[in-house]
Amino acid sequence: MASAKPFHKVLEIGCGEGNNIPLIKHINPECYYVAADIDEKLLESALRQGADEVFLIDPDKSSKKHLPYKEKTFDLILLIEVLEHLDDNTSDETLAEAARLCSSRCIASVPYEPLWRMMNMVRLKYLPSFGNTPGHIRHFNRKTFRHLVSQEFTVEDLRIQLPWLMLSATIKIDQNK
Repeated sequence: MASAKPFHKVLEIGCGEGNNIPLIKHINPECYYVAADIDEKLLESALRQGADEVFLIDPDKSSKKHLPYKEKTFDLILLIEVLEHLDDNTSDETLAEAARLCSSRCIASVPYEPLWRMMNMVRLKYLPSFGNTPGHIRHFNRKTFRHLVSQEFTVEDLRIQLPWLMLSATIKIDQNK
């Protein structure tokens, strides 16, 4: 999905330890990679993984609504394993901010429900919560994932990459221009 169109500036919102950075840098070693997360220690790991810049998101302040970058700064936005951790309002705000910053494409992924929970149950994990991974407060199937992302982006491709749902989307064209 990421190799569909050239990209030069990448923003990953919710980068975690930065495990996606080497994958993206392998596709385009020259890209400028900004990693953003709510955990300072994870951002230190993202720097070690090759991030060019990191941004600490304060979940209690408006920084989650407005990252310090100009509109359309990034031609690739990544939201990998993030949306399931956010409540309805925060996920809407995060997608709106991603759309503001995106000049071209967004790639997002979430656990594919109910398969994700069933796989946890088979592994005898999180049995008291019926397989729900701690921290997952939203659950997605193809329809709900597409619906959420399509509020801000045009979904072009939605795939099941077990046990995840992955999609590629482009910015919506402003009908008024």
